[in-house]
Amino acid sequence: MAAVKWLGEPKSPKVALENLSVSYQGRPVLKHVSLVIPEGRLVAIIGPSGSGKSALLYALNRMNETLPETRTEGRVLLNGENIYAPGVDLQELRRRVPIIFPRPIVFPQSIYDNVAFGLRYHGLASQGRVADLVFESLRLVGLWDEVKGRLHRSALELTAGQRQLLCIARALALQPEVLLLDEPCGSLDAISTLRVENLIQELKGRYTMVVVTHNMQEAARISDETGFLLEGELVEYGSTEQIFTQPQDERTEQYLTGRLF
Repeated sequence: MAAVKWLGEPKSPKVALENLSVSYQGRPVLKHVSLVIPEGRLVAIIGPSGSGKSALLYALNRMNETLPETRTEGRVLLNGENIYAPGVDLQELRRRVPIIFPRPIVFPQSIYDNVAFGLRYHGLASQGRVADLVFESLRLVGLWDEVKGRLHRSALELTAGQRQLLCIARALALQPEVLLLDEPCGSLDAISTLRVENLIQELKGRYTMVVVTHNMQEAARISDETGFLLEGELVEYGSTEQIFTQPQDERTEQYLTGRLF
């Protein structure tokens, strides 16, 4: 088994990948990846297209299993418990570890009902408590002042940036432990991107977060640690400052400087 990499000062490990390998339809997409994410840290996963970034993200809440002919080996530990063990409640796992996709997925319902959807689905709160959690989540993502007068109007009326913030609010209403973000700014304009990035930075420490991004500047701006994937292999994993200023592997330096093709 590959050695698990620890980062930074001693902290409680929130997530640990132990020798994780994933293949789709017999094609390896992750190869023996081992790393530890301490609680409350934000980790960016970078690498070229097809390097396994999204596969790693989806493996953290078993979304990878929604794809046909998926094979997963190794372990993913959440608070020390293997999420791939028999009998794990997948609905509860995905409540605790929700994912935000590149294009905001809002339901053709009201703004209020979009945020309340997961709470009702999981039976997490009484009607009065749902209202409180909807308010708190919208306030937390900075949307409350913009939508408080139209909570019962369609969420489809929102701009793309507002929709992505709404999706994050819907995830936060579930009181997650780990937040997964797959190119959260990939479909947004520059102003909306800045707004989402600022929110992610505000959430650091309160949540453990893993962000997949193609944007090197974004990774450098928002993350505490960075992992570089290449052809399914974790080439290097360390503090973001170290990765971007003193990479230890030549392939990392080549990728960051645009010389890796």
